[in-house]
Amino acid sequence: MPSMSAIVLADSESHTPCLARVPIPDVEPDELLVRIKAIGVGIHDSYFLPSQRSFPFPISIEASGVVEQTGSAVGAYHSGDSVAFVSTMQPKGGVWAEYAIVRADSLMLGIPESMSFEHAAALPVASTTALRALHALPHLDAGGSMFIAGASGAVGTLAVQLARQHGWDVAASASRANYGYLADLGANLVVD
Repeated sequence: MPSMSAIVLADSESHTPCLARVPIPDVEPDELLVRIKAIGVGIHDSYFLPSQRSFPFPISIEASGVVEQTGSAVGAYHSGDSVAFVSTMQPKGGVWAEYAIVRADSLMLGIPESMSFEHAAALPVASTTALRALHALPHLDAGGSMFIAGASGAVGTLAVQLARQHGWDVAASASRANYGYLADLGANLVVD
């Protein structure tokens, strides 16, 4: 059975990830095998674990890469496509590995040629959070206003830009060192 290198939790008692060799997972009809090019890193990496898992278990949930193989029921993506994704609760393992299995419905749109794999890997969790938060505010029309706390972080950075694209005025909070950054993103007012 072909194997790959991965950062794993070795057993159910482990809290410290380690490097290991693990089998490359098999592809089911609604899945894709992605060769990982870059990963996102966050506090969530060793906590979002499916209840059905075997050890050693590759961890983490957001990445970008190139589709290596598609399952028989996958039609929208093909071998060679560049993709970014969140692989939440995948019992076949996370993305801190040479390869990861991803369900077709977990993929974000393909990566634009102008975007690096590193930038694409940093987007899935933060962008999903920002989009969900803004979609929870359907009463805001163009010309409305909102306050975004901690706006210079990953979620805030995306939320400021999305809000401005919708025509909303944005007041944002950040440390003084990030005032110019937020103004460049489009914030109308920045406070500490």
